[in-house]
Amino acid sequence: LKNKGYEDFIFKPLNSPEIISRVQSCKKINRLENTLSRALKYLQTSPRQDLSQIKAIPENIMIQMGKMETLGRLTSGIIHEITTPVQYIGDNINFLQESFPRMLSVLKDIIDDFKNKGGLDKKLEKKLEELDFNYIEKEIPQAISQSLSGIDNITNILMSVRKFSRENIKDKSPVNINQAVESSVLFTKNLWKNSAAITKELAPELPEIITSQGEINQILINIIINAVHAIEEAPENKDKKIHIKTKFDNETVTITISDTGKGISADNLKKIFIPFFTTKTEDKGTGQGLSIVKKIVENNKGSINVKSTENNGTSVQIKFPRPDYRPMEKEKSNSTLLEKKVKQKPVIFFIDDEEDMLLSLKRMLKSKKDTWNMKFLKNPQKALELMKDQPADIIITDYQMDEMNGLDLLKEVKKRYPQTGRIVLSGETDQEIIMKTISIAHQYISKPANPVKLKELIARTSAMQNILKDKGLRKNISKMDSLPSIPSIYRKILKELNAPISSTKKIGEIISKDPSMTSKIIQVVNSGFFYLQTTVSKAEDAVVLLGVDTVRALVLHLEIFSKMKLHSSLKNFQKHLHSHAVETATLSKQLIESESIFGSKADEAFMAGLLHDSGKLVLAANFPKEYKKVIKNVAKNNSSFSVEEKEILGISHEIAGAFLMGSWGLPLGIIEGILYHHTPSESDEDKFGIISSVHIANNLLLEKNNTFSEAVSYDEQFLEKLKLNSKVKEFKKIFSGDTQE
Repeated sequence: LKNKGYEDFIFKPLNSPEIISRVQSCKKINRLENTLSRALKYLQTSPRQDLSQIKAIPENIMIQMGKMETLGRLTSGIIHEITTPVQYIGDNINFLQESFPRMLSVLKDIIDDFKNKGGLDKKLEKKLEELDFNYIEKEIPQAISQSLSGIDNITNILMSVRKFSRENIKDKSPVNINQAVESSVLFTKNLWKNSAAITKELAPELPEIITSQGEINQILINIIINAVHAIEEAPENKDKKIHIKTKFDNETVTITISDTGKGISADNLKKIFIPFFTTKTEDKGTGQGLSIVKKIVENNKGSINVKSTENNGTSVQIKFPRPDYRPMEKEKSNSTLLEKKVKQKPVIFFIDDEEDMLLSLKRMLKSKKDTWNMKFLKNPQKALELMKDQPADIIITDYQMDEMNGLDLLKEVKKRYPQTGRIVLSGETDQEIIMKTISIAHQYISKPANPVKLKELIARTSAMQNILKDKGLRKNISKMDSLPSIPSIYRKILKELNAPISSTKKIGEIISKDPSMTSKIIQVVNSGFFYLQTTVSKAEDAVVLLGVDTVRALVLHLEIFSKMKLHSSLKNFQKHLHSHAVETATLSKQLIESESIFGSKADEAFMAGLLHDSGKLVLAANFPKEYKKVIKNVAKNNSSFSVEEKEILGISHEIAGAFLMGSWGLPLGIIEGILYHHTPSESDEDKFGIISSVHIANNLLLEKNNTFSEAVSYDEQFLEKLKLNSKVKEFKKIFSGDTQE
């Protein structure tokens, strides 16, 4: 068909979505072909380019590149369709695992009872014998356990594909190299299982490194595929093996992948990292794999070395510098502890247009029926109707649904019931869609979700919602004339971040259009809080130097301060709040990163620190007379703002701030950092994290500069529980000397 000019073909019977998808794919490929042709023409004619090392890209390779990109996009859709059934199959098997032992126990009691009362009926005895009861009693639990193991394997494969196929994999986080090896070996199993045997020698105490999970997978998969291809071309009588070894020698983390393939000639070995150089046939590669691998390794401050002898195999050794990282402890489930904090049954809506998904969730959560008031609904509109009579405390929804997608549903819920906890449970893999849901939802969970983690998240959200339903809060919120809405400039930045192609330049341009915000950002950035080695004069430079997340947080903080008009007698208080907030944010991030916790957690610690006292601003703006009395009493009694606020206003600033940020849809971790920054022992944090860092940073700063004579109050019970007392002493020692260290 290709020779006759056809680009593709479809088997009957026809499927409309498939036809649309194929047409869109062909259009995409044609556009990519045209773009690549123009780029190639430019490269070949431009005198500025050194093309001595680059071959002309054959037309079929360009087409293949276009198809691979399209395949990546189609893969995302396929994963989404698979994750939902995997989720409900897993939930159902978990339900069987929980229920079977109880059912078996009851059945055995009944049989024993019959035996004690004169023996079993002969017919029943015969049926039990035919059933082979003893065999079933032993084998069903094993069958369930094996099924769950199979589901775990499927989940791992899906997660590997998801991480590998996503375009945006720049976020750095702690990566377990051994797990990445296992995942990559599993992911490529279909390629090597009939060609070679893979053996692994993985160092048990290998530390995690700070990098991108997706990029590590890309490195390993590329090298494993190359090894498989080399073995397939080796002589038949050779022992066909691939050996993967990891090692840590206190200086470097080393990954070595060796094969017994055909090897590489000395001449070709010099060219292997040149883009588009390949000795493979057209159906096996484009010559980009190793050049991409080298770039990724070097971007992570690592090195790659390839040794090979023709007909004697190849060894690829990758080294990453010693990570300054302490492996995180295994997380514990706190759902039971959290449920004790909830005074009444929370109302929880689960919304998914797949009946099987809802039924599996219902079975899996059966043990919570006395703890939670749960409703399982197929129709999003029905959920909105029910909420008129009984607003949900938490709503958990899928994204892709026929009548109304999850994003539109949550937008409506946010508008009508801002206090409702909003969670997305979806198999969606499109990064743009995920980012859009994150701007509305408090939490995004990927399908298939771990049942224990899902229960814990619901319990955690419920505990927070219970606090935010405080009568004092509702009473005072109704009295407030000035409760700010989420700033428009912040919305624009979120919109830009959600765009398919976003850039620091565009975000800088958004800020620059607001001269007042630009001057405030530049003033704060140059103020000394961030210890920059250069002077910033443009918003775009601030974004580049500090990062998008830091500048986004600053925009939100500065907008709140500009919108909340305080009485002239409280202007000094407002100025102090601003400087204390920026200092707390900077120190919170430094503290959490000193524990080698990077990425989104560090950014959330910064944002929580920046907004931890936002409730003070809200209360002072709405109740100026009363708040002046709060400030006076804090100094007079050497008390805390929280104590005096509750005494005079009936509400504390941490609850007011958490409520405001919750209504704006900020992530749960940030809201908890605000809510518990004075009382972390009331939270479920069981290791150093966002709440710990903000709590300690706030107190360290109060010890150094206590303008309003507020009582310094470390939560000793919390510090003792997490064994952080010595760590706080260490922080104090550093902080009292030089905060820049």
